[in-house]
Amino acid sequence: GGTTLAELREIGSSVYTLALGESMRGAAEALQTKFGIPYEVFQHLTGLDAVDSFLEGLADLGGMPVPEKYRHQRCQLQDAMLDTHFFFGRKQVSLALEPDLLWTVVQFLTKMGAEIKSAVTTTKSPLLKELPIETVTIGDLEDFEQLAVGSDLLIGNSNVAAIARRLHVPVYRLGFPIFDRLGNGQRCIVGYRGSTQLLYEIGNLFLELEESQARH
Repeated sequence: GGTTLAELREIGSSVYTLALGESMRGAAEALQTKFGIPYEVFQHLTGLDAVDSFLEGLADLGGMPVPEKYRHQRCQLQDAMLDTHFFFGRKQVSLALEPDLLWTVVQFLTKMGAEIKSAVTTTKSPLLKELPIETVTIGDLEDFEQLAVGSDLLIGNSNVAAIARRLHVPVYRLGFPIFDRLGNGQRCIVGYRGSTQLLYEIGNLFLELEESQARH
């Protein structure tokens, strides 16, 4: 339902800060400096390891075990990873995303066996040096189109769709803006359930790609 102004005014009396995304580290540090609030940064919340770490952190803070429903969702994600990894293996993916989202999706894809052909982002970030890829380009969509030639899949906002058509490559729309599809504001790619949904959506694009290649 949204955070109220009254709740925002009380943020200085909180006991702990959970910062979601590296870009939020500065805000967490500011709260620590001004109010003495300890913090932890979770760089992303997509994929098995990332969600495990987050829920373990919540369980430690709250002194409570992880609820059974999330354990069930974790099992579902494991099943989805088993079912879909055949389609991700060795696929060449090019991404044009802002740094936090790029970090999230690259980690997710490489753990599923995909290979990153090219990665373009908008600005510098400490995360870029930690990505498991050789080069990240800080540039625009013109750079991206040149680097993405030969990819099996493009990932980016709606502006990438035109590039995908010119390169005859499928596109997975992610980021901002998404103006040529409905319901993007209701999509979720975080948590166990969101990670499962992301797996199936991208996996289906790879499945369609293989079916198309088989017909030819």
